[in-house]
Amino acid sequence: MARILRTHEVEEITGLSKSTLWRLEHAKEFPSRVRLSRNAVGWLAEDVEDWLNSRHRGFAAKSSTKTPTRTADAR
Repeated sequence: MARILRTHEVEEITGLSKSTLWRLEHAKEFPSRVRLSRNAVGWLAEDVEDWLNSRHRGFAAKSSTKTPTRTADAR
């Protein structure tokens, strides 16, 4: 059975605000919400977990390809 995460849970898990979630969702960069009733929405937990994992993989790939930067002490 699919688990539904409510807005406060998604905010807590992702560390993102409600407005940022809305912006990302409308930019197709975050999973779409599911309408539960007239005034209630949620997200499929699996979709949010997949999104988090993809962000983590993307961050790990970017940080492993960075070249070291010179500091003022390295002259």
